[in-house]
Amino acid sequence: MLALDHSDLTLRIGSIAALCIYAAVFLLLLAILLLRVVRHAKEQRRRAVTETWRPLLAQCVVEVPETLPPLNPRDHLVLLYLWNHCYESIRGDARLNLKELARRTGTDQFAKHLLRTRPLRRRLLAIVTLGHLQERSIWNDLTVMLQADNAFLSLVVAKALL
Repeated sequence: MLALDHSDLTLRIGSIAALCIYAAVFLLLLAILLLRVVRHAKEQRRRAVTETWRPLLAQCVVEVPETLPPLNPRDHLVLLYLWNHCYESIRGDARLNLKELARRTGTDQFAKHLLRTRPLRRRLLAIVTLGHLQERSIWNDLTVMLQADNAFLSLVVAKALL
């Protein structure tokens, strides 16, 4: 009778362990699916922002468009990447038009906000943008960053100040 109770207990523990494993696998699959849906949505949003703003940035080579589409705060990061790419691709008076577009869209204020965020990638993007905009109001902040332990950060700051 004692052996029967012991095997019954082993069977129950085994069944519970198997159910826990199945539940864990199911939750992992669900998490992977959710991450893929979120990633796809972000990609779609990035693509929509790019399709909207790339022609407007190209138009800035000639003149700044009179009306600009609304820009959600979460789309501003994509615009910063596009704006910097466009700014570095052109020369002359067209850069003045891009600076005007940046000010009208609040890109300069958004970049100042990014300068104080934790992720290094976003801070670097802000430094490059503010350097292109020749934003003098943050020069004191940038000079402090010249002393940073991260040599790459210091080099980007030095270039922005130039």
